Amino acid sequence: MHAVGLQRKLRASLDALRCSATRRFSFSTFGCAFTYCRNAVKPKIFLVLLLAGVAALVVAQRPVTCTAAEAAKYVGQIATVTDKVDGVHQSGRGNIFLNLGGTNPNQIVTAFIPAASAGDFSNPQQYEGKTVAVSGKITLYHGKPEIIVTNVSQIIIR
Repeated sequence: MHAVGLQRKLRASLDALRCSATRRFSFSTFGCAFTYCRNAVKPKIFLVLLLAGVAALVVAQRPVTCTAAEAAKYVGQIATVTDKVDGVHQSGRGNIFLNLGGTNPNQIVTAFIPAASAGDFSNPQQYEGKTVAVSGKITLYHGKPEIIVTNVSQIIIR
């Protein structure tokens, strides 16, 4: 067999491997063999898979809403914690602490407002005794859930 024949057989074998699990159509013209591969996934199946993937992304990115008692389940996630503020305290360094779900040291969640942002909160005592929704990333501080609040818009009185 000459070199051109070997090249054709090799190309046909490679095309067959490349087109495995797909529909393939072969044809010859002017002494050259061509293989056309068409994906075996039907358009309707592809559309369903695409929509399922998009729906999974939307669900995964939906913000969590929970009570203070449930907040520990969502550590590391962005969430909105809704509960009663049982205590407000401003430290000597200017940090503000809103205790949700109990008074200090038995609070379930702390909304921590660092001193650098405390100036934006003209009257933090307004939150005491009220039900608020605090949004942000839930982290752990000394084993308790905490949300660091740097913007007034993260706290909404309900």
